[in-house]
Amino acid sequence: MPDLIETRSFNRTSDRLGVTQSTLSSRIRTLEGLLGKQLFIRSVAEAKRSSSGRRASRHVC
Repeated sequence: MPDLIETRSFNRTSDRLGVTQSTLSSRIRTLEGLLGKQLFIRSVAEAKRSSSGRRASRHVC
């Protein structure tokens, strides 16, 4: 999650982590499902932390 917060890009983050973009997206969606909260607001241009994502990042990062 720290890389995604920094890059705001699923593509760049997946490249950094050496996984596919779909794998990264799936992992984030799984985490969001477990927490019952949307952590990122996704758009074509970027991924921004939601208010829940900002709160969660204090504990993760």
